[in-house]
Order: sequence, then C-alpha cells, then structure tokens
Amino acid sequence: MARTKHTDKAPAKGLPPAVKEFRCSICSATLKRKPSWVRHMLVRHKKNPDGTEADPLRIQQYTRFGQNTAADKHRRAEQRAQAVPDQPPVSIVTITKDHPSKRKGRKHEQPAAYPAPDSPDSELVYPDTTSLVPPAKPGKDKPVPGPSRQTDPAEEACIRKPCRPMKPVCRRVKRLVAPPIIALPKRPVTQSPAKRRVRILTPGKLAKIVSRRVHVKPSLIAEEIAERYAMTPEQRRATTNQIIAMRALQRRVSTDIRKKLPVRRTKRSVAEFLDGLSATLDEVSTSDSTEEFV
Repeated sequence: MARTKHTDKAPAKGLPPAVKEFRCSICSATLKRKPSWVRHMLVRHKKNPDGTEADPLRIQQYTRFGQNTAADKHRRAEQRAQAVPDQPPVSIVTITKDHPSKRKGRKHEQPAAYPAPDSPDSELVYPDTTSLVPPAKPGKDKPVPGPSRQTDPAEEACIRKPCRPMKPVCRRVKRLVAPPIIALPKRPVTQSPAKRRVRILTPGKLAKIVSRRVHVKPSLIAEEIAERYAMTPEQRRATTNQIIAMRALQRRVSTDIRKKLPVRRTKRSVAEFLDGLSATLDEVSTSDSTEEFV
C-alpha cells in the first residue's frame, strides 16, 4: 500500500521565505524574476544591471519584449478603427482573468464581426455538351442510341461512380536452380614403391635366438627366422645348417668342460678347474671372427 500523508504541511516558524527578490538600485522597485529586473533596468533607466551605461542595441532588443499584451492589442485596434471612419467599429472583447471563458468547464465563443455583408452567389453556368456528339453519317437514318436515363450534367458531376481498383498481384519469386555439380576427375597419383626396411641377420642375433630356444628343433627355428627376415629357400637352408653347427659347438664345449671336472673336489683341484675353464672361455671369446656371414 502506498504511503500517503493527508495532513497539511506544518508552516515553517522563524524562517524567511525561500524567494529571492531583485531590487532596483535607482527607483527601489522590487521584482520577483531576474529577467524582469534586467528588462526594468534597461528599458526604464537605460542602464545595465551592474550600473553601467547600456548598449542601444540591447535596449532596443529588450524593448521589443512584451509588446503583444492585451493593452497593446486594444490600442492597435483603436488606431485601425480611427484610420477607417466609414466602417463600423469592431467590437473588441478583452479576455480578463475573470472572463467566463477562463473558467473551467465553460467555453465562450464570440461571433465574428464583418465590415460588409456577403454578396449573393452567382448562378452556375454549365458548358454545352451538344458539340461533343459526333455528326450522323450520310445515308444512315438509324438513331444514335443514347443513355437510358437522361441526367442533368450538374447532377452527373456530383454522382460518385463506383470504381474497382486493381488488386495487388502477388509476384511469384523465381526459384534459382543451382547448376548440377560435376565431379572433377581425379588425377592419377603415381605412388612410389614403398621402401621396405631390410632386416639383416647377424651372427650375434642368430646366436641369441638359438641360445633362448634350447629344446626347439633347428628346422623350426630356421622357419621362424625365415618368416621374420623374409628369406629365400636357399637362405633358409643355410640358416638351418648354421643352427646345427652352433648346436654341435655347444655340445663340444660342454663335453670339454665335463672332462676337466675334478673327481675329488679339493681346494687345489677346484682352483685348477676354474683356471682351466677361464682360459678356455677366453680363447672362445677372443677368437678371430667376423660379425657378418660370408
């Protein structure tokens, strides 16, 4: 609910009114508005508000202000009536503050006064339309068909004839048909032959594979190696022979080591066995050999 206050506002006590008055320094006239005070100083005393002499152009400009008051209108009307003595005087109504037209809810209209009565209206003259009828052709006595109803041209000019305006036509928008999409032929791309990585089987790799497959036959090991390294049948057969030779070498080395094993394991015999085993292994590892097969 809106908060409204129905009691009257308490008047201020002991405070001056919040209105600034402008007092003329020459005639001590009191004015409530600053523009009126400035106009009073310029028009009445020919001076600026600060007391200096005013410019004539500025005085003339301020003199024009307020010349269209009710008193000025009455004075100008009297001057016009005196200038034309033959015409009857024009009744001038000055609307004051207490005039009935100023009251709320009432309207007051004053009838207009004309110096001379209006002249009578002239008669309407219609044009002759007989000259518009084409002359009859010679040799033909047929009467010219005329309108079924003879109307007065004046009435015909005032008759409102029905008309049928053209209805707006809805234009059809043409559909833009897209051209068919034609696939461009693919250019033949010449693919270069893929370079296959060639795996090389070294003796070290072959020995590593064979040592991890102790209980596998040489033929199966060769088949696996041939599939991995893409070997020909001749290379596969040679690899099988190499695996058989490596197995024979393993048996020979193991047989020599077993022959040197001491029967009575004393400290001296064990030391001699280890020394001989170390010398044999050094001979095998330091033998003159190549890393590639011939």
